[in-house]
Amino acid sequence: HFFPGPAIARANRTRWKEEGGATLEERAHREVEKLLDDYQEPGLSGEVRKDLVKLMDQQARRCGQGKLPQRPR
Repeated sequence: HFFPGPAIARANRTRWKEEGGATLEERAHREVEKLLDDYQEPGLSGEVRKDLVKLMDQQARRCGQGKLPQRPR
């Protein structure tokens, strides 16, 4: 069986209400915030990081995206 992440509620309606009745959007938002809060930047050298950003930027433009999104700090 496959159980997706914490954004998907698997509880019955009674338990879901007892646990606060959060909507899918609210649960997904909490999970994104948690992932961002827990994020640790990889220990890459400046040159490797620069090369990766350049590659990602090229691919973003190739797919019609003007620029890469900025990660909130």
